[in-house]
Amino acid sequence: MSVGLLKTFFTVSFGFVSIGTALGIVRLLGSLGTFELIKPELNKFSAIDLQYVKKSFYSARHWLTMGQEMWNLDPSGRQLRVANNLGNLPTIGIKSQTFLRPLLGIKAGKLAPQTSLRVPRPAMCCTSGSRSGGSLQIERDKTSR
Repeated sequence: MSVGLLKTFFTVSFGFVSIGTALGIVRLLGSLGTFELIKPELNKFSAIDLQYVKKSFYSARHWLTMGQEMWNLDPSGRQLRVANNLGNLPTIGIKSQTFLRPLLGIKAGKLAPQTSLRVPRPAMCCTSGSRSGGSLQIERDKTSR
Protein backbone atom coordinates (compact mmCIF):
# COMPACT_ATOMS: atom_id res chain seq x y z
CA MET A 1 0.00 0.00 0.00
CA SER A 2 1.50 3.33 -0.99
CA VAL A 3 2.04 6.34 1.24
CA GLY A 4 -0.12 8.41 -1.15
CA LEU A 5 -3.03 6.00 -0.84
CA LEU A 6 -2.79 5.96 2.97
CA LYS A 7 -2.52 9.76 3.00
CA THR A 8 -5.65 10.13 0.87
CA PHE A 9 -7.57 7.55 2.91
CA PHE A 10 -6.78 9.24 6.23
CA THR A 11 -7.32 12.78 4.93
CA VAL A 12 -10.78 11.89 3.60
CA SER A 13 -11.61 9.89 6.74
CA PHE A 14 -10.67 12.78 9.03
CA GLY A 15 -12.81 15.09 6.89
CA PHE A 16 -15.82 12.82 7.29
CA VAL A 17 -15.26 12.50 11.03
CA SER A 18 -15.09 16.30 11.37
CA ILE A 19 -18.51 16.49 9.68
CA GLY A 20 -19.79 13.79 12.05
CA THR A 21 -18.41 15.82 14.94
CA ALA A 22 -20.24 18.94 13.80
CA LEU A 23 -23.48 16.91 13.61
CA GLY A 24 -23.00 15.48 17.12
CA ILE A 25 -22.53 11.91 15.90
CA VAL A 26 -19.04 11.60 17.39
CA ARG A 27 -20.26 12.81 20.81
CA LEU A 28 -23.09 10.25 20.68
CA LEU A 29 -20.64 7.46 19.81
CA GLY A 30 -18.38 8.60 22.64
CA SER A 31 -21.20 8.49 25.17
CA LEU A 32 -22.03 4.94 24.02
CA GLY A 33 -18.44 3.78 24.72
CA THR A 34 -17.52 3.26 21.08
CA PHE A 35 -14.04 4.76 21.48
CA GLU A 36 -13.19 2.29 24.23
CA LEU A 37 -14.42 -0.56 22.02
CA ILE A 38 -12.26 0.56 19.10
CA LYS A 39 -9.26 1.47 21.25
CA PRO A 40 -9.20 -0.69 24.42
CA GLU A 41 -6.10 1.18 25.64
CA LEU A 42 -8.45 4.04 26.57
CA ASN A 43 -9.75 1.90 29.44
CA LYS A 44 -6.38 2.41 31.18
CA PHE A 45 -7.01 6.17 31.52
CA SER A 46 -8.51 7.58 34.69
CA ALA A 47 -12.07 8.90 34.32
CA ILE A 48 -10.82 12.50 34.38
CA ASP A 49 -8.10 11.89 31.76
CA LEU A 50 -10.53 9.96 29.56
CA GLN A 51 -12.93 12.89 29.76
CA TYR A 52 -10.20 15.22 28.43
CA VAL A 53 -9.31 12.80 25.63
CA LYS A 54 -12.93 12.44 24.57
CA LYS A 55 -13.43 16.20 24.74
CA SER A 56 -10.65 16.49 22.16
CA PHE A 57 -12.39 13.89 19.97
CA TYR A 58 -15.64 15.88 20.16
CA SER A 59 -13.97 18.89 18.56
CA ALA A 60 -14.14 19.19 14.77
CA ARG A 61 -10.87 21.15 15.01
CA HIS A 62 -9.13 17.98 16.30
CA TRP A 63 -10.10 16.01 13.20
CA LEU A 64 -9.45 18.89 10.80
CA THR A 65 -5.95 19.24 12.28
CA MET A 66 -5.35 15.52 11.81
CA GLY A 67 -6.51 15.83 8.19
CA GLN A 68 -4.20 18.82 7.65
CA GLU A 69 -1.28 16.84 9.05
CA MET A 70 -1.95 14.07 6.55
CA TRP A 71 -2.55 16.46 3.67
CA ASN A 72 0.72 18.26 4.42
CA LEU A 73 2.95 15.19 4.60
CA ASP A 74 4.60 16.07 1.28
CA PRO A 75 5.49 19.69 2.23
CA SER A 76 6.69 18.44 5.64
CA GLY A 77 8.89 15.89 3.91
CA ARG A 78 10.35 18.58 1.63
CA GLN A 79 11.10 20.76 4.66
CA LEU A 80 12.81 17.85 6.36
CA ARG A 81 14.93 17.14 3.28
CA VAL A 82 16.08 20.79 3.22
CA ALA A 83 17.13 20.44 6.87
CA ASN A 84 19.57 17.73 5.82
CA ASN A 85 21.99 18.24 8.71
CA LEU A 86 20.72 19.16 12.15
CA GLY A 87 24.17 18.99 13.73
CA ASN A 88 23.91 17.65 17.27
CA LEU A 89 20.40 18.99 17.84
CA PRO A 90 18.74 16.43 20.09
CA THR A 91 15.91 14.61 18.34
CA ILE A 92 13.84 11.67 19.53
CA GLY A 93 11.78 9.44 17.27
CA ILE A 94 9.23 7.18 18.93
CA LYS A 95 8.24 4.51 16.47
CA SER A 96 5.17 2.36 16.97
CA GLN A 97 5.22 -1.35 16.41
CA THR A 98 2.18 -1.18 14.15
CA PHE A 99 0.55 1.75 12.47
CA LEU A 100 -2.75 0.04 11.72
CA ARG A 101 -4.01 -2.83 13.82
CA PRO A 102 -6.83 -5.29 13.28
CA LEU A 103 -10.16 -3.96 14.54
CA LEU A 104 -12.98 -5.99 16.03
CA GLY A 105 -11.60 -9.29 14.78
CA ILE A 106 -11.06 -8.07 11.21
CA LYS A 107 -7.64 -9.19 10.11
CA ALA A 108 -5.66 -6.51 8.29
CA GLY A 109 -4.48 -9.23 5.89
CA LYS A 110 -8.00 -9.53 4.48
CA LEU A 111 -7.95 -5.88 3.46
CA ALA A 112 -4.25 -5.52 2.73
CA PRO A 113 -1.24 -7.56 3.79
CA GLN A 114 -0.03 -6.40 7.23
CA THR A 115 3.52 -6.08 5.90
CA SER A 116 2.36 -3.64 3.21
CA LEU A 117 0.79 -1.49 5.95
CA ARG A 118 4.07 -1.38 7.86
CA VAL A 119 6.25 -0.37 4.91
CA PRO A 120 5.02 3.24 4.54
CA ARG A 121 5.50 4.01 8.24
CA PRO A 122 9.30 4.34 8.06
CA ALA A 123 8.92 6.23 4.79
CA MET A 124 6.67 8.75 6.52
CA CYS A 125 8.42 9.45 9.78
CA CYS A 126 11.39 7.45 10.89
CA THR A 127 14.29 8.69 8.77
CA SER A 128 14.86 11.97 10.63
CA GLY A 129 17.26 10.33 13.11
CA SER A 130 20.00 10.16 10.50
CA ARG A 131 19.97 13.97 10.20
CA SER A 132 21.21 14.61 13.74
CA GLY A 133 24.20 13.32 15.69
CA GLY A 134 22.14 13.64 18.86
CA SER A 135 19.21 11.45 17.83
CA LEU A 136 17.58 8.56 19.60
CA GLN A 137 15.11 6.11 18.07
CA ILE A 138 12.79 4.34 20.49
CA GLU A 139 10.55 1.47 19.41
CA ARG A 140 7.37 0.95 21.38
CA ASP A 141 5.23 -2.09 20.69
CA LYS A 142 2.22 -0.90 22.71
CA THR A 143 1.59 2.34 20.84
CA SER A 144 -0.38 2.73 17.65
CA ARG A 145 0.79 6.16 16.54
